[in-house]
Amino acid sequence: MKIDRTTTAHRGLAVAASIGVAVVLFGSGAPPTFAQPSGTGEGAKVCSWFTPAEIAKYLGVAVEAGQVNGPLNSQCQWKGKSASPAFISIQIVRRSDWEDPHLADGYKRVQGIGETAYVVPQLGGWQAGARTATKVVAVSGLGGTLTAEKTLDVLRAAVNHP
Repeated sequence: MKIDRTTTAHRGLAVAASIGVAVVLFGSGAPPTFAQPSGTGEGAKVCSWFTPAEIAKYLGVAVEAGQVNGPLNSQCQWKGKSASPAFISIQIVRRSDWEDPHLADGYKRVQGIGETAYVVPQLGGWQAGARTATKVVAVSGLGGTLTAEKTLDVLRAAVNHP
């Protein structure tokens, strides 16, 4: 086989392209580090609003102490102590973050909680949300004896906290 400058150039381009693809796919070192917000959310405050015994009444199973989590520490979650999955989460976010899942199956608008509120089945459990004059409160839960009505009771209690 005769090798000329054109063949050599093509091979060089093929090798360069392969190296370029490898760099794109596998990176060229450690990814850049970005500052992460420390979180100044409402999660710690929400965790102080309810004792595990109070949450257990809504959920129907014993729960652990509330743990702060969620984006920017905006949420508190109480997990069931049993092996079966059970939890209630309450999240407080800015009023401008309101989302209304009105197209979801089983959606129900609810009167008398905040300016507007809803409850909807979600992944075998329940989600409820309310928009007030100053904030959005979202409650989600699963397991135990949690019902739509109990989820709304949690939402009502959370909305009424200062």
